[in-house]
Amino acid sequence: MTIPSEANANYEKWLAFWDRLPIWLILFVLLMSHKWGIDISGGEAHYLSYAKHYMDPEWIPGSFTFSEEPGSRMLFQLVFGSLSRYFDFITLVGLTRLFNFLLYAIVLGNLVKFLGIPNWLTFVIFEIYLVAMQCFFGSEWIFISFEPKTMAYVCLFAGLLSWMKGAWRTTAWWMTMGTYFHFLVGGWFMLTLAILSLGQHRGQKAIRMILWYAFGISPLLLYIYSVIANVPPEENGLRANWIYVYYRLPHHLGLFKTMDYFRDTHLTGVLWTFIWWVIIWWKRGLWRASRPWHLLRQVHSLMGLMIMLFVGIAWVDAAFLNHSGGLLLKSYPFRQDALFKFFTFFLVAYWGYKLLQEKNWLHFVTPVPFLLLILTIAQTNNNIGRNRRFLDRPEYFKMTNWISENTPVKSTLIPYHVPENERITLGLFTDRDPWVEWKFVPAGTDKIYTWYLRQMQLDTFQQTGKVSPIAESVQDGIPLIVTRDVDLPDTTQLQRIYKNAAFKVWSYRPVSSTPDRPVNN
Repeated sequence: MTIPSEANANYEKWLAFWDRLPIWLILFVLLMSHKWGIDISGGEAHYLSYAKHYMDPEWIPGSFTFSEEPGSRMLFQLVFGSLSRYFDFITLVGLTRLFNFLLYAIVLGNLVKFLGIPNWLTFVIFEIYLVAMQCFFGSEWIFISFEPKTMAYVCLFAGLLSWMKGAWRTTAWWMTMGTYFHFLVGGWFMLTLAILSLGQHRGQKAIRMILWYAFGISPLLLYIYSVIANVPPEENGLRANWIYVYYRLPHHLGLFKTMDYFRDTHLTGVLWTFIWWVIIWWKRGLWRASRPWHLLRQVHSLMGLMIMLFVGIAWVDAAFLNHSGGLLLKSYPFRQDALFKFFTFFLVAYWGYKLLQEKNWLHFVTPVPFLLLILTIAQTNNNIGRNRRFLDRPEYFKMTNWISENTPVKSTLIPYHVPENERITLGLFTDRDPWVEWKFVPAGTDKIYTWYLRQMQLDTFQQTGKVSPIAESVQDGIPLIVTRDVDLPDTTQLQRIYKNAAFKVWSYRPVSSTPDRPVNN
Protein backbone atom coordinates (compact mmCIF):
# COMPACT_ATOMS: atom_id res chain seq x y z
CA MET A 1 0.00 0.00 0.00
CA THR A 2 1.42 3.38 -0.98
CA ILE A 3 0.31 6.86 -0.05
CA PRO A 4 -0.81 8.99 -3.05
CA SER A 5 1.58 11.84 -3.87
CA GLU A 6 -1.38 14.22 -4.22
CA ALA A 7 -2.18 14.06 -0.53
CA ASN A 8 -2.20 17.47 1.05
CA ALA A 9 0.24 18.62 3.72
CA ASN A 10 -2.13 18.07 6.61
CA TYR A 11 -2.86 14.58 5.44
CA GLU A 12 0.86 13.82 5.20
CA LYS A 13 1.45 15.15 8.73
CA TRP A 14 -1.41 13.03 10.00
CA LEU A 15 0.03 9.92 8.38
CA ALA A 16 3.47 10.72 9.71
CA PHE A 17 2.05 10.95 13.23
CA TRP A 18 0.44 7.51 12.98
CA ASP A 19 3.49 5.96 11.34
CA ARG A 20 5.72 7.10 14.20
CA LEU A 21 3.65 5.04 16.64
CA PRO A 22 4.54 1.35 17.07
CA ILE A 23 1.61 -0.62 15.76
CA TRP A 24 1.70 -3.04 18.71
CA LEU A 25 1.33 -0.05 21.05
CA ILE A 26 -1.74 1.23 19.17
CA LEU A 27 -3.37 -2.18 19.45
CA PHE A 28 -2.40 -2.64 23.09
CA VAL A 29 -3.83 0.74 24.09
CA LEU A 30 -7.05 0.02 22.19
CA LEU A 31 -7.51 -3.38 23.83
CA MET A 32 -6.70 -2.09 27.30
CA SER A 33 -8.91 0.98 27.01
CA HIS A 34 -11.90 -1.00 25.75
CA LYS A 35 -11.68 -4.36 27.50
CA TRP A 36 -9.19 -4.42 30.37
CA GLY A 37 -10.57 -4.74 33.86
CA ILE A 38 -11.01 -6.80 36.98
CA ASP A 39 -14.76 -7.27 36.50
CA ILE A 40 -14.75 -11.06 36.41
CA SER A 41 -16.77 -12.32 33.44
CA GLY A 42 -18.75 -15.52 33.38
CA GLY A 43 -16.12 -17.22 31.25
CA GLU A 44 -13.29 -16.13 33.53
CA ALA A 45 -15.19 -17.34 36.60
CA HIS A 46 -15.83 -20.60 34.78
CA TYR A 47 -12.40 -21.49 33.48
CA LEU A 48 -10.17 -19.91 36.13
CA SER A 49 -12.10 -21.70 38.88
CA TYR A 50 -11.74 -24.98 36.98
CA ALA A 51 -8.02 -24.34 36.65
CA LYS A 52 -7.64 -23.46 40.33
CA HIS A 53 -9.49 -26.56 41.49
CA TYR A 54 -7.53 -28.78 39.11
CA MET A 55 -4.19 -27.60 40.51
CA ASP A 56 -5.43 -27.23 44.11
CA PRO A 57 -8.12 -29.85 44.87
CA GLU A 58 -8.13 -28.78 48.52
CA TRP A 59 -9.79 -25.54 47.46
CA ILE A 60 -13.44 -26.51 48.01
CA PRO A 61 -12.66 -30.24 48.33
CA GLY A 62 -15.14 -32.54 46.63
CA SER A 63 -16.69 -29.67 44.65
CA PHE A 64 -19.32 -30.62 42.09
CA THR A 65 -19.39 -27.27 40.30
CA PHE A 66 -15.68 -26.51 40.08
CA SER A 67 -14.25 -29.95 39.34
CA GLU A 68 -13.97 -31.16 35.77
CA GLU A 69 -11.38 -32.93 33.69
CA PRO A 70 -9.42 -30.31 31.72
CA GLY A 71 -10.07 -32.07 28.43
CA SER A 72 -8.97 -29.76 25.64
CA ARG A 73 -7.95 -27.04 28.13
CA MET A 74 -5.00 -28.96 29.56
CA LEU A 75 -2.30 -26.33 28.94
CA PHE A 76 -4.52 -23.53 30.24
CA GLN A 77 -5.34 -25.34 33.47
CA LEU A 78 -1.73 -26.29 34.16
CA VAL A 79 -0.36 -22.77 33.65
CA PHE A 80 -3.09 -20.57 35.05
CA GLY A 81 -4.23 -23.02 37.70
CA SER A 82 -0.70 -22.81 39.10
CA LEU A 83 -0.86 -18.99 39.08
CA SER A 84 -4.18 -19.07 40.94
CA ARG A 85 -2.33 -20.37 44.00
CA TYR A 86 -0.61 -17.00 44.38
CA PHE A 87 -3.28 -14.48 43.36
CA ASP A 88 -6.90 -13.90 44.29
CA PHE A 89 -9.39 -14.06 41.44
CA ILE A 90 -9.73 -10.29 40.97
CA THR A 91 -5.96 -9.80 40.74
CA LEU A 92 -5.59 -12.84 38.50
CA VAL A 93 -8.20 -11.54 36.06
CA GLY A 94 -6.48 -8.16 35.84
CA LEU A 95 -3.06 -9.70 35.24
CA THR A 96 -4.21 -12.32 32.74
CA ARG A 97 -6.18 -9.83 30.64
CA LEU A 98 -3.16 -7.52 30.53
CA PHE A 99 -0.90 -10.43 29.52
CA ASN A 100 -3.36 -11.68 26.91
CA PHE A 101 -3.88 -8.23 25.38
CA LEU A 102 -0.12 -7.68 25.18
CA LEU A 103 0.27 -10.97 23.30
CA TYR A 104 -2.60 -10.04 21.00
CA ALA A 105 -1.01 -6.65 20.29
CA ILE A 106 2.39 -8.12 19.43
CA VAL A 107 1.11 -10.96 17.25
CA LEU A 108 -1.56 -8.93 15.45
CA GLY A 109 0.88 -6.05 15.04
CA ASN A 110 3.18 -8.38 13.13
CA LEU A 111 0.26 -9.66 11.06
CA VAL A 112 -0.99 -6.23 9.98
CA LYS A 113 2.57 -5.11 9.18
CA PHE A 114 2.93 -8.14 6.94
CA LEU A 115 -0.35 -7.24 5.23
CA GLY A 116 0.96 -3.70 4.74
CA ILE A 117 -1.93 -1.89 6.41
CA PRO A 118 -1.19 1.72 7.43
CA ASN A 119 -1.30 2.36 11.16
CA TRP A 120 -4.22 4.76 10.94
CA LEU A 121 -6.31 2.24 9.03
CA THR A 122 -5.43 -0.48 11.54
CA PHE A 123 -6.68 1.82 14.28
CA VAL A 124 -9.95 2.37 12.40
CA ILE A 125 -10.50 -1.36 11.81
CA PHE A 126 -9.85 -2.36 15.41
CA GLU A 127 -11.78 0.51 16.96
CA ILE A 128 -14.91 -0.35 14.97
CA TYR A 129 -14.54 -4.09 15.57
CA LEU A 130 -14.06 -3.64 19.33
CA VAL A 131 -17.24 -1.60 19.76
CA ALA A 132 -19.31 -3.79 17.41
CA MET A 133 -20.69 -7.26 17.96
CA GLN A 134 -17.69 -9.44 17.21
CA CYS A 135 -19.61 -11.97 15.14
CA PHE A 136 -22.58 -11.97 12.80
CA PHE A 137 -24.26 -14.81 14.70
CA GLY A 138 -23.38 -17.54 17.17
CA SER A 139 -22.37 -15.26 20.07
CA GLU A 140 -18.64 -15.84 19.62
CA TRP A 141 -16.03 -13.19 20.41
CA ILE A 142 -12.25 -12.76 20.23
CA PHE A 143 -11.43 -9.68 22.32
CA ILE A 144 -13.42 -9.31 25.54
CA SER A 145 -11.94 -11.12 28.52
CA PHE A 146 -9.51 -13.95 29.29
CA GLU A 147 -10.31 -17.59 28.60
CA PRO A 148 -8.58 -20.65 27.14
CA LYS A 149 -9.85 -19.67 23.71
CA THR A 150 -8.22 -16.23 23.84
CA MET A 151 -4.82 -17.82 24.34
CA ALA A 152 -5.67 -20.14 21.46
CA TYR A 153 -6.57 -17.15 19.27
CA VAL A 154 -3.12 -15.64 19.92
CA CYS A 155 -1.56 -18.86 18.64
CA LEU A 156 -4.02 -18.95 15.75
CA PHE A 157 -3.02 -15.48 14.50
CA ALA A 158 0.66 -16.37 14.86
CA GLY A 159 0.00 -19.57 12.92
CA LEU A 160 -1.84 -17.65 10.20
CA LEU A 161 1.12 -15.30 9.78
CA SER A 162 3.54 -18.23 9.57
CA TRP A 163 1.31 -19.94 7.01
CA MET A 164 1.17 -16.79 4.87
CA LYS A 165 4.97 -16.67 4.95
CA GLY A 166 5.21 -20.32 3.92
CA ALA A 167 6.74 -21.42 7.23
CA TRP A 168 4.97 -24.76 7.34
CA ARG A 169 6.63 -26.29 10.38
CA THR A 170 6.24 -23.10 12.40
CA THR A 171 2.57 -23.00 11.40
CA ALA A 172 2.11 -26.55 12.66
CA TRP A 173 3.72 -25.80 16.02
CA TRP A 174 1.74 -22.61 16.56
CA MET A 175 -1.49 -24.42 15.73
CA THR A 176 -0.48 -27.31 17.99
CA MET A 177 -0.01 -24.91 20.89
CA GLY A 178 -3.33 -23.25 20.10
CA THR A 179 -5.02 -26.64 20.13
CA TYR A 180 -3.57 -27.44 23.55
CA PHE A 181 -5.06 -24.21 24.85
CA HIS A 182 -8.42 -24.84 23.18
CA PHE A 183 -8.98 -27.92 21.05
CA LEU A 184 -11.83 -26.51 18.97
CA VAL A 185 -10.36 -23.07 18.23
CA GLY A 186 -7.07 -24.57 17.16
CA GLY A 187 -8.58 -27.61 15.49
CA TRP A 188 -11.12 -25.84 13.29
CA PHE A 189 -8.62 -23.28 12.05
CA MET A 190 -5.97 -25.91 11.40
CA LEU A 191 -8.54 -27.79 9.31
CA THR A 192 -9.07 -24.60 7.27
CA LEU A 193 -5.34 -24.14 6.68
CA ALA A 194 -4.87 -27.81 5.83
CA ILE A 195 -7.64 -27.81 3.19
CA LEU A 196 -6.32 -24.62 1.60
CA SER A 197 -2.75 -25.90 1.57
CA LEU A 198 -3.76 -29.12 -0.15
CA GLY A 199 -5.93 -27.15 -2.58
CA GLN A 200 -2.96 -24.98 -3.53
CA HIS A 201 -1.18 -28.11 -4.80
CA ARG A 202 1.48 -27.90 -2.13
CA GLY A 203 1.16 -31.61 -1.52
CA GLN A 204 4.37 -32.62 0.25
CA LYS A 205 4.68 -29.41 2.26
CA ALA A 206 1.03 -29.49 3.25
CA ILE A 207 1.20 -33.15 4.23
CA ARG A 208 4.32 -32.52 6.33
CA MET A 209 2.56 -29.63 8.07
CA ILE A 210 -0.44 -31.84 8.81
CA LEU A 211 1.78 -34.66 10.08
CA TRP A 212 3.75 -32.33 12.36
CA TYR A 213 0.47 -31.05 13.76
CA ALA A 214 -0.96 -34.56 14.16
CA PHE A 215 2.20 -35.68 15.95
CA GLY A 216 2.02 -32.67 18.26
CA ILE A 217 -1.59 -33.15 19.31
CA SER A 218 -1.57 -36.97 19.48
CA PRO A 219 -1.08 -37.06 23.29
CA LEU A 220 -3.97 -34.63 23.68
CA LEU A 221 -6.19 -36.73 21.41
CA LEU A 222 -5.46 -39.85 23.45
CA TYR A 223 -6.22 -38.02 26.68
CA ILE A 224 -9.50 -36.54 25.39
CA TYR A 225 -10.57 -39.95 24.11
CA SER A 226 -9.92 -41.46 27.55
CA VAL A 227 -12.19 -38.81 29.08
CA ILE A 228 -15.15 -39.09 26.69
CA ALA A 229 -14.95 -42.74 25.59
CA ASN A 230 -17.12 -44.09 28.39
CA VAL A 231 -19.69 -41.30 28.50
CA PRO A 232 -23.13 -42.82 27.76
CA PRO A 233 -24.89 -40.96 24.93
CA GLU A 234 -28.20 -41.26 26.78
CA GLU A 235 -29.27 -41.62 30.39
CA ASN A 236 -32.82 -41.94 31.70
CA GLY A 237 -34.17 -40.77 28.36
CA LEU A 238 -31.90 -37.71 28.25
CA ARG A 239 -29.32 -37.25 25.49
CA ALA A 240 -26.10 -35.53 26.50
CA ASN A 241 -25.82 -33.85 23.11
CA TRP A 242 -29.35 -32.44 23.37
CA ILE A 243 -28.63 -31.00 26.81
CA TYR A 244 -25.46 -29.35 25.58
CA VAL A 245 -26.60 -28.12 22.16
CA TYR A 246 -30.27 -27.24 22.57
CA TYR A 247 -30.91 -26.83 26.28
CA ARG A 248 -27.77 -24.99 27.38
CA LEU A 249 -26.16 -23.52 24.25
CA PRO A 250 -28.68 -22.76 21.49
CA HIS A 251 -27.13 -19.28 21.16
CA HIS A 252 -23.85 -20.96 20.16
CA LEU A 253 -24.85 -24.31 18.66
CA GLY A 254 -28.54 -25.17 18.45
CA LEU A 255 -29.54 -22.53 15.92
CA PHE A 256 -32.83 -24.25 15.13
CA LYS A 257 -33.98 -24.90 18.68
CA THR A 258 -37.27 -23.77 17.19
CA MET A 259 -37.89 -21.98 13.92
CA ASP A 260 -39.10 -18.93 15.83
CA TYR A 261 -35.90 -18.96 17.86
CA PHE A 262 -33.80 -19.14 14.70
CA ARG A 263 -35.76 -16.30 13.10
CA ASP A 264 -35.53 -14.04 16.14
CA THR A 265 -31.96 -14.83 17.23
CA HIS A 266 -29.83 -16.02 14.33
CA LEU A 267 -31.46 -15.36 10.96
CA THR A 268 -30.17 -11.80 10.47
CA GLY A 269 -26.62 -12.78 11.35
CA VAL A 270 -26.70 -15.85 9.11
CA LEU A 271 -27.87 -13.66 6.23
CA TRP A 272 -25.05 -11.15 6.82
CA THR A 273 -22.53 -13.99 6.87
CA PHE A 274 -23.93 -15.33 3.61
CA ILE A 275 -24.01 -11.89 1.95
CA TRP A 276 -20.40 -11.03 2.81
CA TRP A 277 -19.23 -14.52 1.89
CA VAL A 278 -20.80 -14.18 -1.57
CA ILE A 279 -19.68 -10.57 -2.15
CA ILE A 280 -16.05 -11.15 -1.20
CA TRP A 281 -15.85 -14.37 -3.19
CA TRP A 282 -17.48 -12.65 -6.19
CA LYS A 283 -15.00 -9.76 -6.01
CA ARG A 284 -12.04 -12.04 -5.23
CA GLY A 285 -9.95 -10.51 -7.99
CA LEU A 286 -9.57 -7.33 -5.93
CA TRP A 287 -7.19 -9.08 -3.53
CA ARG A 288 -5.35 -11.30 -6.02
CA ALA A 289 -2.55 -8.81 -6.78
CA SER A 290 -1.15 -9.12 -3.24
CA ARG A 291 -0.32 -12.66 -2.15
CA PRO A 292 -0.91 -12.09 1.60
CA TRP A 293 -4.31 -10.54 0.89
CA HIS A 294 -5.12 -13.27 -1.61
CA LEU A 295 -4.39 -15.88 1.04
CA LEU A 296 -6.49 -14.05 3.63
CA ARG A 297 -9.35 -13.90 1.15
CA GLN A 298 -9.05 -17.65 0.59
CA VAL A 299 -9.19 -18.29 4.34
CA HIS A 300 -12.26 -16.06 4.56
CA SER A 301 -14.05 -17.82 1.70
CA LEU A 302 -13.39 -21.32 3.01
CA MET A 303 -14.50 -20.36 6.50
CA GLY A 304 -17.69 -18.88 5.06
CA LEU A 305 -18.33 -22.09 3.14
CA MET A 306 -17.85 -24.24 6.25
CA ILE A 307 -20.11 -21.98 8.32
CA MET A 308 -22.92 -22.08 5.77
CA LEU A 309 -22.52 -25.85 5.40
CA PHE A 310 -23.07 -26.27 9.13
CA VAL A 311 -26.07 -23.96 9.10
CA GLY A 312 -27.59 -26.51 6.74
CA ILE A 313 -26.48 -29.38 8.98
CA ALA A 314 -28.05 -27.66 12.00
CA TRP A 315 -31.35 -27.40 10.11
CA VAL A 316 -31.19 -31.08 9.13
CA ASP A 317 -30.57 -32.07 12.76
CA ALA A 318 -33.57 -30.08 13.94
CA ALA A 319 -35.92 -30.97 11.09
CA PHE A 320 -35.14 -34.64 10.53
CA LEU A 321 -33.18 -35.96 13.53
CA ASN A 322 -35.40 -34.72 16.34
CA HIS A 323 -32.81 -32.26 17.70
CA SER A 324 -30.24 -34.97 18.33
CA GLY A 325 -27.41 -32.49 18.91
CA GLY A 326 -25.11 -34.73 16.88
CA LEU A 327 -23.55 -34.17 13.45
CA LEU A 328 -20.59 -32.34 15.05
CA LEU A 329 -22.82 -29.51 16.28
CA LYS A 330 -21.30 -29.93 19.74
CA SER A 331 -17.90 -29.01 18.29
CA TYR A 332 -18.78 -25.31 17.93
CA PRO A 333 -18.69 -25.10 14.11
CA PHE A 334 -20.09 -21.54 14.23
CA ARG A 335 -17.24 -20.31 16.42
CA GLN A 336 -15.42 -19.38 13.22
CA ASP A 337 -17.99 -16.67 12.53
CA ALA A 338 -16.11 -14.23 14.79
CA LEU A 339 -12.95 -14.76 12.75
CA PHE A 340 -15.02 -14.54 9.58
CA LYS A 341 -16.34 -11.13 10.63
CA PHE A 342 -12.87 -9.98 11.76
CA PHE A 343 -11.37 -10.90 8.40
CA THR A 344 -14.37 -9.31 6.64
CA PHE A 345 -13.44 -6.02 8.29
CA PHE A 346 -9.87 -6.32 6.98
CA LEU A 347 -10.85 -7.29 3.46
CA VAL A 348 -13.48 -4.56 3.14
CA ALA A 349 -11.05 -1.98 4.59
CA TYR A 350 -8.44 -2.97 1.98
CA TRP A 351 -11.08 -2.72 -0.75
CA GLY A 352 -12.15 0.73 0.41
CA TYR A 353 -8.56 1.91 0.82
CA LYS A 354 -7.62 0.90 -2.71
CA LEU A 355 -10.75 2.55 -4.10
CA LEU A 356 -10.04 5.84 -2.31
CA GLN A 357 -6.40 5.63 -3.36
CA GLU A 358 -7.34 5.23 -7.02
CA LYS A 359 -9.71 8.23 -6.79
CA ASN A 360 -7.12 10.33 -4.89
CA TRP A 361 -9.71 10.74 -2.14
CA LEU A 362 -7.73 9.42 0.81
CA HIS A 363 -7.31 12.89 2.28
CA PHE A 364 -11.09 13.07 2.69
CA VAL A 365 -10.99 10.33 5.35
CA THR A 366 -8.54 12.25 7.54
CA PRO A 367 -11.30 13.15 10.07
CA VAL A 368 -12.27 9.50 10.60
CA PRO A 369 -9.46 8.61 13.04
CA PHE A 370 -10.12 11.89 14.88
CA LEU A 371 -13.76 10.93 15.35
CA LEU A 372 -12.85 7.42 16.42
CA LEU A 373 -10.36 8.79 18.95
CA ILE A 374 -13.33 10.51 20.58
CA LEU A 375 -15.15 7.17 20.58
CA THR A 376 -12.07 5.55 22.14
CA ILE A 377 -12.11 8.09 24.96
CA ALA A 378 -15.82 7.48 25.53
CA GLN A 379 -15.31 3.72 25.56
CA THR A 380 -12.43 4.10 28.01
CA ASN A 381 -14.73 6.02 30.33
CA ASN A 382 -17.37 3.30 29.98
CA ASN A 383 -14.76 0.66 30.78
CA ILE A 384 -13.66 2.50 33.92
CA GLY A 385 -17.28 2.84 34.99
CA ARG A 386 -17.91 -0.87 34.48
CA ASN A 387 -14.98 -1.77 36.73
CA ARG A 388 -16.06 0.71 39.39
CA ARG A 389 -19.54 -0.79 39.44
CA PHE A 390 -18.02 -4.23 39.87
CA LEU A 391 -16.08 -3.13 42.95
CA ASP A 392 -18.74 -0.82 44.37
CA ARG A 393 -20.89 -3.59 45.84
CA PRO A 394 -20.23 -3.42 49.59
CA GLU A 395 -23.22 -5.54 50.60
CA TYR A 396 -22.24 -8.30 48.17
CA PHE A 397 -18.65 -8.49 49.39
CA LYS A 398 -19.70 -8.28 53.05
CA MET A 399 -22.00 -11.23 52.48
CA THR A 400 -19.42 -13.34 50.63
CA ASN A 401 -16.74 -12.56 53.23
CA TRP A 402 -19.08 -13.54 56.03
CA ILE A 403 -19.91 -16.87 54.41
CA SER A 404 -16.22 -17.55 53.80
CA GLU A 405 -15.28 -16.84 57.42
CA ASN A 406 -18.28 -18.20 59.33
CA THR A 407 -19.63 -21.29 57.59
CA PRO A 408 -18.29 -24.83 57.20
CA VAL A 409 -16.12 -25.46 54.15
CA LYS A 410 -18.53 -28.20 53.09
CA SER A 411 -21.46 -25.78 52.82
CA THR A 412 -23.45 -25.81 49.58
CA LEU A 413 -24.72 -22.52 48.13
CA ILE A 414 -28.28 -22.39 46.82
CA PRO A 415 -29.07 -18.95 45.31
CA TYR A 416 -32.61 -17.61 45.19
CA HIS A 417 -33.27 -14.78 42.72
CA VAL A 418 -29.63 -13.69 42.80
CA PRO A 419 -28.76 -11.84 39.54
CA GLU A 420 -26.45 -13.69 37.18
CA ASN A 421 -23.60 -11.18 37.43
CA GLU A 422 -23.48 -11.82 41.20
CA ARG A 423 -24.34 -15.50 41.11
CA ILE A 424 -21.48 -16.56 38.82
CA THR A 425 -18.82 -15.34 41.27
CA LEU A 426 -20.60 -16.42 44.45
CA GLY A 427 -18.57 -19.60 44.82
CA LEU A 428 -15.29 -17.87 43.97
CA PHE A 429 -15.62 -15.22 46.67
CA THR A 430 -17.09 -17.48 49.38
CA ASP A 431 -14.86 -20.51 48.72
CA ARG A 432 -18.00 -22.63 48.88
CA ASP A 433 -19.52 -24.97 46.33
CA PRO A 434 -22.68 -23.83 44.49
CA TRP A 435 -25.35 -26.50 44.13
CA VAL A 436 -25.20 -25.88 40.39
CA GLU A 437 -24.25 -23.00 38.11
CA TRP A 438 -25.91 -22.45 34.74
CA LYS A 439 -22.73 -21.00 33.27
CA PHE A 440 -20.55 -23.95 34.30
CA VAL A 441 -21.96 -26.64 32.03
CA PRO A 442 -19.78 -29.78 31.99
CA ALA A 443 -18.51 -30.66 28.53
CA GLY A 444 -17.62 -34.17 27.48
CA THR A 445 -18.31 -36.03 30.73
CA ASP A 446 -21.30 -37.88 32.13
CA LYS A 447 -21.55 -35.20 34.85
CA ILE A 448 -23.73 -33.28 32.41
CA TYR A 449 -26.72 -35.46 33.35
CA THR A 450 -26.39 -34.59 37.05
CA TRP A 451 -25.83 -30.95 36.12
CA TYR A 452 -29.07 -30.93 34.13
CA LEU A 453 -31.12 -32.50 36.94
CA ARG A 454 -29.69 -30.06 39.47
CA GLN A 455 -30.48 -27.18 37.16
CA MET A 456 -34.08 -28.40 36.88
CA GLN A 457 -34.30 -28.48 40.68
CA LEU A 458 -32.85 -24.98 40.97
CA ASP A 459 -35.28 -23.64 38.35
CA THR A 460 -38.18 -25.14 40.30
CA PHE A 461 -36.89 -23.52 43.48
CA GLN A 462 -36.78 -20.12 41.77
CA GLN A 463 -40.42 -20.55 40.76
CA THR A 464 -41.87 -22.03 43.95
CA GLY A 465 -39.52 -20.97 46.74
CA LYS A 466 -39.55 -24.53 48.10
CA VAL A 467 -35.97 -25.51 48.83
CA SER A 468 -36.54 -28.86 50.55
CA PRO A 469 -35.98 -31.06 47.45
CA ILE A 470 -32.54 -29.50 46.95
CA ALA A 471 -31.60 -29.18 50.61
CA GLU A 472 -32.43 -32.79 51.35
CA SER A 473 -30.28 -33.86 48.38
CA VAL A 474 -27.18 -32.24 49.88
CA GLN A 475 -25.44 -35.28 51.28
CA ASP A 476 -22.31 -33.75 52.76
CA GLY A 477 -22.44 -30.34 54.41
CA ILE A 478 -24.92 -27.59 55.20
CA PRO A 479 -27.23 -26.09 52.56
CA LEU A 480 -26.94 -22.29 52.55
CA ILE A 481 -29.70 -20.36 50.80
CA VAL A 482 -28.68 -16.90 49.58
CA THR A 483 -31.41 -14.40 48.73
CA ARG A 484 -31.15 -10.97 47.10
CA ASP A 485 -33.80 -8.30 47.84
CA VAL A 486 -36.60 -10.88 48.01
CA ASP A 487 -38.36 -12.85 50.73
CA LEU A 488 -38.76 -16.59 50.61
CA PRO A 489 -42.43 -17.64 50.65
CA ASP A 490 -41.82 -20.39 53.21
CA THR A 491 -39.12 -20.18 55.91
CA THR A 492 -40.46 -22.78 58.33
CA GLN A 493 -37.49 -25.05 57.72
CA LEU A 494 -34.95 -22.25 57.35
CA GLN A 495 -32.83 -20.43 59.87
CA ARG A 496 -31.63 -16.95 58.97
CA ILE A 497 -27.97 -16.67 59.92
CA TYR A 498 -26.93 -13.48 58.15
CA LYS A 499 -28.54 -10.29 56.92
CA ASN A 500 -27.45 -6.99 55.43
CA ALA A 501 -29.19 -4.29 53.40
CA ALA A 502 -29.30 -6.42 50.23
CA PHE A 503 -28.69 -10.07 51.11
CA LYS A 504 -29.89 -12.72 53.50
CA VAL A 505 -28.29 -16.08 54.16
CA TRP A 506 -30.31 -18.99 55.48
CA SER A 507 -29.34 -22.44 56.62
CA TYR A 508 -31.69 -25.36 56.15
CA ARG A 509 -33.04 -26.84 59.35
CA PRO A 510 -35.95 -29.26 59.59
CA VAL A 511 -38.73 -28.15 61.92
CA SER A 512 -37.45 -30.40 64.71
CA SER A 513 -33.94 -28.91 64.64
CA THR A 514 -32.24 -26.96 67.41
CA PRO A 515 -33.15 -23.35 68.29
CA ASP A 516 -32.17 -20.55 65.95
CA ARG A 517 -28.76 -18.98 65.98
CA PRO A 518 -28.57 -15.20 66.46
CA VAL A 519 -28.84 -13.27 63.21
CA ASN A 520 -25.72 -11.39 62.09
CA ASN A 521 -26.71 -7.91 61.00
